[in-house]
Amino acid sequence: MNAARKLAGSNLEYNFKFALRPESVTWKEFYELLAEWKKTPHPETISSWIAKQTAAHSIARTDIEADLYQTLLNAKHQAASNAAEASTVENNAAYCAEAKSLLTMTGQFLALPGMFTPERFGGLYKASLYWIAFRANSADGDLRSSERHLLLALVDRTTDDDAPVILEVLKPMGPWAFHPEDGETMQLKKELRDECIARLLPKVENAFPAYLNRPESLRLLSTPQGSSAFRYVLFSPDRIPWAPVIREALLEMLRKAKSDQNAYDKANELLQLLLDAAGKRSNYIDCQSAVSIAEDRDFIVALWQGVTSRHVQFRMLKSYLSKREALVQLGVHEDDLPLSPELANARKTDGGNETQNGTA
Repeated sequence: MNAARKLAGSNLEYNFKFALRPESVTWKEFYELLAEWKKTPHPETISSWIAKQTAAHSIARTDIEADLYQTLLNAKHQAASNAAEASTVENNAAYCAEAKSLLTMTGQFLALPGMFTPERFGGLYKASLYWIAFRANSADGDLRSSERHLLLALVDRTTDDDAPVILEVLKPMGPWAFHPEDGETMQLKKELRDECIARLLPKVENAFPAYLNRPESLRLLSTPQGSSAFRYVLFSPDRIPWAPVIREALLEMLRKAKSDQNAYDKANELLQLLLDAAGKRSNYIDCQSAVSIAEDRDFIVALWQGVTSRHVQFRMLKSYLSKREALVQLGVHEDDLPLSPELANARKTDGGNETQNGTA
């Protein structure tokens, strides 16, 4: 296969697919659809074509939808590439107009029921970043403006449930997301990303209370499997102090710790996350974030009340005392961390043992 590919190029792999099934969307079929759409540029033209293609080839509708979307991105990319390589302003404008038509068609495809997904947003976003610095010609600038407008429109119609996944696509937590780039290109990419993030963050924050109710949702934030979107809204320095919806959800969880085992477990998970970050033992949370959260006196009081709201079993008393000491070292007032009777007795006993050991 590899030797043949070197001789025949990418066309060989393309043709091998026909041994398994007909191609979902050939270029010939795509350009026929494009010509039909230009005569009647409405979403119904696209959905009708998908239905006919599904019936004609007995291929799953989802396969045709996926291939059509990728073909739209590829065709638009090729038109933008032709515009960049055009030798005259007139040719550049013509290719940009073609790319803009394909972009409009892409937007209509994504407007069809069920077609807009975080993965498809990611594909369009990545494709838009590729050409973002090509704006010297008037037609190029107009195309870049249309790309930005479509991305922002998609962000605005994103549901709260999908918002965390799309935030992960944008990588707000990645300081090196645009490196290596020249300064101007990096700035353009950052501006587009930041504009999308600003519109998306309220939706992610609205989704946080539901996320918080999931089993081990906080513990997982210290692992690669954890949601980087919720990790960002909880622990990124520029998201502290928290938005009201985040803070209230956490406080409500802490208020339920005594009567709700899930809430009690999460209170302890959150305390451990903060202490790991404070001790620089976390790969995901910065120490400064833990310091900033510890400065929220009312929240820390509620957190300590939550983790001490139940009787601590004998073997864990010393661990809780160690966590209390770590909070004090983080800057929390001792008066805000009252000792339960069993913790007070354990500290007294532990102190007595230390004295006896010292005397011995």
